Amino acid sequence: TVTGYRIDDKPYMFAALRDISGRVQSEEEQSRLQQRLEAQWEIARMVDTDEKTLSDLVLNELVSMTGSKYGFYGFFNKDESIMTSYSWTKEVMKDCKIYKKPIEFTIEKSGVWGNAVRERKTIIINNYRNGNFPNKKGLPEGHVPINRILAVPIFRYNHIVALGAVADKANDYTEKDAEQMNAFLHSAQIIQDKRRAEEELKKHRELLMELVEERTYELRRINEELQQEIAERKLAEAEALRASQLASLGELAAGVAHEINNPVNGIINYTQILFNKSEAGSKEHDIAGRIIREGNRIADIVRSLLSFARDNKDKKHPVHIHEIISESLALTETQIKKDGIHLRVKVSPDLPKIVAQPQQIEQVFLNIISNARYALNQKYPEAHDNKVLEITADKAIINNNRHIRTIFYDKGTGIPDEIQGKIINPFFSTKSDSQGTGLGLSISHGIISDHSGRLSIDSVNGKFTRITIDLPAEKKM
Repeated sequence: TVTGYRIDDKPYMFAALRDISGRVQSEEEQSRLQQRLEAQWEIARMVDTDEKTLSDLVLNELVSMTGSKYGFYGFFNKDESIMTSYSWTKEVMKDCKIYKKPIEFTIEKSGVWGNAVRERKTIIINNYRNGNFPNKKGLPEGHVPINRILAVPIFRYNHIVALGAVADKANDYTEKDAEQMNAFLHSAQIIQDKRRAEEELKKHRELLMELVEERTYELRRINEELQQEIAERKLAEAEALRASQLASLGELAAGVAHEINNPVNGIINYTQILFNKSEAGSKEHDIAGRIIREGNRIADIVRSLLSFARDNKDKKHPVHIHEIISESLALTETQIKKDGIHLRVKVSPDLPKIVAQPQQIEQVFLNIISNARYALNQKYPEAHDNKVLEITADKAIINNNRHIRTIFYDKGTGIPDEIQGKIINPFFSTKSDSQGTGLGLSISHGIISDHSGRLSIDSVNGKFTRITIDLPAEKKM
C-alpha cells in the first residue's frame, strides 16, 4: 500500500508491504484439491463401465490436472515385469507412429520412465534431452519429442499394480504435481479394484448360477427318471398281480363252468324235448322256449367269463371289434340295465378286423364301461333321460393308415380339469378303496399302446366324458 504525505512542504511517500505468497499458495492448494475431487467424482460415476473407458478417463484427468501434453496409464502383471497400457493421450496417438493399442511394455527393456518401477518411486525429469539418466536409451524414430517426464507408480500391499506417466508440461514438473497425481491415482485404483472385484464377483455369480441350473436340471432329470421307474415298477407289479388274479379266477371259473354247464346243458336238452313235443302257440311251448333262451344266456355268460379270465399268451390275431364289444356287454349289460342306464351301441357294418389279443382289449372295454357306470350313477342315482352310455365303432384314417375308432361316451360327472393329467397314472383313483385300485386306466393305456394304438380322453367336469380308442386295422395282403 502506498500513501503520499507532505512534511514542511516537502513530499514524502509511505509504502506498506505485505507478503501474500502464503495465501497464493493456499489458493493454489485449494484449486488443486478442487480439481482432484472433481476428477475423482467423475471416475467414480464411471465405475460400471469397462476397463478401457475408465482408463481413458483417468488418463485424461491426469493430463488435464498437470497441464501436460502427453501421457499413458497402464497396469502390471503379478511379478511387475510387464505393463499393459490401453490408454494413451490423443496427441500421442496422432503424433506418435510406433505404437498401437493395447501395448505391452517389458520393464527390463523400458527407458527412463521404467525407473519408477525399478526404483519403486516417483520419477521427475525436467531436462530429458540434455540430461544423463539411468536407462536413458534415446527416442526411437517416429516417437514424439519429449523433454519433461513425471511417472508415478501405484502400490497395493508393496506390489506395484499401476503406473501413470505424463510428459511435456509447459513448465517444470514439481513435487506438488507428483503429490496431486499420486493422490488421484490412488483414488482411481480404488475404483478400478472395486470394478474388477464386482466384475469377478459377477463372473463367479454367473458361473454359480450355471452350476446351480445344471445341477437342478440334472436332479430334475434324475427325479423324472426315478418317478418313471417307480411308475413302471408299480405298473409291472400291477400286471403281475392281475395275471395272478386272472390265473386264480381262470382256475375257479373253469371248475365252476363244469359244474354250471353240465346241469345247464341238461336243462336245455330236456327243455328242447318238451319244446319239440308241445304244440306251437301253447303255454307249454312258450315256457319251454323261454327256458331254452335263458339257459343259452347262462351258457354264453359262462363262456365269456372263461374267455376273459383265461391268461391268454397267444400271439395277436385278426378279430372283429364287434365281437369284443359283444363279449364285453355280455358280462355287463344286465348290470347296466339294472342301473337304469340307457345303452346305445352303433357299430358300422363291414369294419375290417384288427390284430389283437381279444381278452386284453376286452379288459380295456370292461374297465371303461365300469368307469362310465360309476360316473353315471354318481350323477344320476335314479333313472334319468340323460343317464346314457353310447358305444360306437367306425373306420378312421390316421397318418394315411386304416384304423378302427371305438368311442365310449357318457353324460356322467366328467373329470375335473386339475386331475385330467393324472388319471392314467398307476394307483390314481377318485373312487373309494372298495370301489377301485386306480390301475384300470393305467393298464388300459399300456395295453392299447402295446397294440400300437392310441387312447385319448376328452372330458368336461360335470357334463361328459369321451374316451376314444384307435387301433390299427389289419393290413390288406
